[in-house]
Amino acid sequence: MTSSDRTRRVDTAIRRLYGATDALRYHNMAHIDFVTKKAVQFAPDLGADAELVEAAALTHDVNYLVDPRSSAADGQSLRRQCLAGAGFDEAEIARIEDMVVTASSEHHGPDLSAEARALADADMLFKALPSTPLLFARGYLEEGQRSILEIAHELIGRQRPLLTEDRYFHSNRARRDYMGWAETNVRLWENLV
Repeated sequence: MTSSDRTRRVDTAIRRLYGATDALRYHNMAHIDFVTKKAVQFAPDLGADAELVEAAALTHDVNYLVDPRSSAADGQSLRRQCLAGAGFDEAEIARIEDMVVTASSEHHGPDLSAEARALADADMLFKALPSTPLLFARGYLEEGQRSILEIAHELIGRQRPLLTEDRYFHSNRARRDYMGWAETNVRLWENLV
């Protein structure tokens, strides 16, 4: 991973915040670490700024520290605090905020920046991993206080259109290596309903 001094400071701040809670069973440091590593790996394929991608990936789910049923935008204040404290300027913080909000699966539009695409690919990959439904579904249910059918409907509603419109992954690497997992994951959830 290509960490800068600033992203190392963000990482330290995030670990401190996540270390203060044990309530997050899905959007936890294992998730953050995975998404960060993969987003930075996808960045060169997309021509994205790796430092901004890393900072966005580290802070993309801080909204769940605010409220486990919140949207990415609800983490703006906490994200800004972490980023400013690490030395990112207002223009960079605004770009990172835009990346985080537009990369979330409820937005995930075709006009994403290269950086948002790298983040979106990594976050979607975590959802598509063959192990995610087995290891993390219960944590996701508990964290969001929803039923498995609610989660299934939400996931299908967000992810099936992305597959149909060929927008599930953006980088060639993610498409090549992981599209089969994404399709299988969505079919698994469709079988529940």
